[in-house]
Amino acid sequence: MSAAASGAPRASPLLASLSALARLGRFRFLAGGVVLYGLGTVLAARTRPLNLMAYAIGQCAITTTQLMTHYANDYFDLRADRANPTPTKWSGGSRVLADGQLSPKVAWNATLLLAAVSLVLDTWILLGIHVSPGTPLLLLVVLILSFEYSGPPLCLHARSLGPLTAGLVVGALTPLAGFGMQGGAWSRESLLAVVPTMLAQFAMILVLDFPDAVGDAKAGKRTMVVRLGRARTTRVCVGVMVATYASVPLLAWADLPIPMAAALVLTVPAGIWLAWTLLRGTWRRGGEFAPLVWRGVLWFTLVSLAEVAGALATIVGR
Repeated sequence: MSAAASGAPRASPLLASLSALARLGRFRFLAGGVVLYGLGTVLAARTRPLNLMAYAIGQCAITTTQLMTHYANDYFDLRADRANPTPTKWSGGSRVLADGQLSPKVAWNATLLLAAVSLVLDTWILLGIHVSPGTPLLLLVVLILSFEYSGPPLCLHARSLGPLTAGLVVGALTPLAGFGMQGGAWSRESLLAVVPTMLAQFAMILVLDFPDAVGDAKAGKRTMVVRLGRARTTRVCVGVMVATYASVPLLAWADLPIPMAAALVLTVPAGIWLAWTLLRGTWRRGGEFAPLVWRGVLWFTLVSLAEVAGALATIVGR
């Protein structure tokens, strides 16, 4: 029986298209950019008054760049996404283009629009806002690397450089942008604080690439998981996770605030859970990838939030 005959309401084509466009943007991933940009902002607030206008404009620049990346990734990875037999909620793209819900041209147009908005915001920051020296250039580097993550000519992810690029852009440059938008020279604490988040982001991207490996290989993408194989990539990923926690005492010795180091230690159980899933998880015996991917996202989220909480504790404790 048709929807009209049964009396069931039918979705407006426009509303359906707008819903698909929103899903194409994968807005849930934007939280990471908010948290890590916020980390840099909180660290800056330890030594200077918070400039809310600068914070808001910088956050808009980071968020539009991040959204541009999401639309660009789905556009450039369409072939791989269509060939992917094991997508999850957090990997394998949004499935909007792969399932034919929207034309790829829509994703490309959204990419261009968001890139233009990001450039306008970066120019505004350069010309009209007092920020740390080099911050506008840093934001431009973030925009370029974000596009080149999957876009030509570099296609960094397809050449095994995706985890390194994401670790640098999301884990390091985004917090430093938050700090720089508040003006003044970058502090030692801000540079030390990005080491764990950079390593954790690197490891999380490796985890997200596990379920995509078959589709990526069919599409000719030589991601790190495709190049090394899942067994060796597992060892690399666990090694990076170990390095994340091994860096904590060294960073504390080098002047990372003790509350931040202590907060990072509290995330060790989540790290052990993820490492166990990598080494002994059901995915290794033909099971689903969803638990592995979800635990990877959870671990990275907890590491990021732990640093923010630790930084806030240094302010409240004064």
